[in-house]
Amino acid sequence: AIYNIVDRMFIGNAPQLGSLGLAGITISYPVTLILMALSLMAGVGGATRFSIALGAKEDDEAQYYQGNALMITVLFGLIFMVFGNLFMNPILILLGASEAVLPHARAYLSIILYGAVFQCVAICGNNFSRAQGNARNAMVSQLLGAGFNIVFDYILDVFFIVSLRLGVSGAALATIGGQFLSMVWQLTFLFGKRSMIQCRLAHLKLKKHLTYMILKTGLPAFLMQLSTSLLNIVINGTLGKYGGDTAISTVGIITSVQTLMLMPLIGMTQGQQPIISYNFGAKRVDRVKETLKYTIIASSIISVVGFLAIQFFPG
Repeated sequence: AIYNIVDRMFIGNAPQLGSLGLAGITISYPVTLILMALSLMAGVGGATRFSIALGAKEDDEAQYYQGNALMITVLFGLIFMVFGNLFMNPILILLGASEAVLPHARAYLSIILYGAVFQCVAICGNNFSRAQGNARNAMVSQLLGAGFNIVFDYILDVFFIVSLRLGVSGAALATIGGQFLSMVWQLTFLFGKRSMIQCRLAHLKLKKHLTYMILKTGLPAFLMQLSTSLLNIVINGTLGKYGGDTAISTVGIITSVQTLMLMPLIGMTQGQQPIISYNFGAKRVDRVKETLKYTIIASSIISVVGFLAIQFFPG
């Protein structure tokens, strides 16, 4: 979320880009959401089965769930990159890109797609870091990538975007650079000695029944994220038709704010997942219920605070 928000901040404030550049990123956003949905299907599905296997003391099966999920995300990323680049113009026009916005959207998305594998593996790896009880590693991975994106966006904005006219391409380069760092951090952890359940190359070989269980378990996460993408597609298409490029830019800003409000809730659900899954595998139903109770209470408090903040400080 921070990747996209920071890109919007720098592009929206660049004098030579302004609303058209911002509209280009906003038009591209549903595509990145679909990629995230695929990553979550493998990451959440794999990590959930991984945690259940750990709770049931089936460490060997847990290793294969981890390796298979990583391989699935790599395949998703490669397929997405290839087909996204092949059909980029029709996709962006379908998403509501006008003739003025299309060059900016294409310049941004073409680079983002080349980092598809980076994003997929980083998201999947974060889920397994949490599943192993190492939430700190997942946090460092995210902060490392997002921090690089912010710094590199700033460097490009000050020194290169104006002079070399990189435009939205510079923001996209900063984004995939940050995602690459996150991916490397996660792979170093999962294949290294710090990992509680180390991944090996042998575990990457796909097993039919494990792949089925990963995708089946991760399907709800995929559909939830996909629905957000479809909603953005409908909104962008409607605004492009009745409000023009400026209206699309406006909803891009609103989406950034909305995303910041929703992220803590997603964090709560991702935080509860390994705890619930592990205790479900260990047949500790009491702990499953207790975890769910505290998650609901904390999420309700976060929702109310976020709602009040938006109502009192919208500007």
